[in-house]
Amino acid sequence: MSKLKQIIVNLPGIRHYLHARYRRRCAAAVVDMVHTDAQRVLQYGGFRHQEQADALLSTIGMEYHKLEKGLTMPNFRPGFGQAAVRGLIGLIRQYAAHFPMPAFEVHHALTVLAEYREVNAAYEGAVAPELQAELDALLAEFPAQPSRQPVLTLGEFWAARDAAFPQFSASRHCVRALAGPAPREDILAAVQLACNSPSACNRQYVRVHFYENSAKVQEILALQNGNRGFGDTVRQLLIVTADFHGMRWQEERHDLYTNAGIFLMNLSYALHYHKVAHCLLNWSENAQKDAALHELAGIPAQEAVACILSCGQAPDTIKLTSSPRKSARDILTMHP
Repeated sequence: MSKLKQIIVNLPGIRHYLHARYRRRCAAAVVDMVHTDAQRVLQYGGFRHQEQADALLSTIGMEYHKLEKGLTMPNFRPGFGQAAVRGLIGLIRQYAAHFPMPAFEVHHALTVLAEYREVNAAYEGAVAPELQAELDALLAEFPAQPSRQPVLTLGEFWAARDAAFPQFSASRHCVRALAGPAPREDILAAVQLACNSPSACNRQYVRVHFYENSAKVQEILALQNGNRGFGDTVRQLLIVTADFHGMRWQEERHDLYTNAGIFLMNLSYALHYHKVAHCLLNWSENAQKDAALHELAGIPAQEAVACILSCGQAPDTIKLTSSPRKSARDILTMHP
């Protein structure tokens, strides 16, 4: 830049004009990108395309996971989740009518339904007769061995804490029912270890908020829709956020969540290493609930909430969901 140009650019009026023009360009770019994002969601979002195999399988996976969680709750409720069972039966029949059987998700859904039927058989009349007939008919047409939700002792659950990474990684699971608060120093140590996470340009704009006031914890959980049946056992929460102030360019709108996700996985491993039982609770809520959480939890407006984690001491007996994982061959595309 020439000396004359530097002088002109630094004149107060010119500098203000250029800054205002830059802000307008940024605003226009953000509007364009948000519009493109919205078009992509509306065009490809599974909520609009249940006729597509991948979208249908995703919904089937969500529905069978509801039943898995119910089968592991500390206070089992006979006949729970009958609406979910009915919906899952319909989804499986919809899939079978249009696509080859069995897919990974459909096979496991059938095994969970078989376990649901087996467990509830011990409670006469727990399942409505018409639903029982639908369930029996489905499993007669598509026979499946009942799944088994794992039950581990405390020693078994922590056995791979110091093992090689493949064993350690496989041993980390979400624990829903908790036995009480974990030591604060262990949670702090886990957050410190998670700070090793990669961060875009080393900006480290992920933040963590900790809560252990019982009333506040329960108020926060009341805003989240995935803790029914075990939320009353939770005494401590972590909320992971990402600070918009860390954005350098508007094109980084998704990088906040990418960086928060990287940190979140490291935090999960760190909590497991420090023997802090935890469960990741999604925060997929509308703007009103998001604003309510920010106000209730004292989270600054410039921080985007990525995830809520319940945490605490694991009970002596730990009930886990079976939740089988896809293989690398299922998700990996090797390009030439």
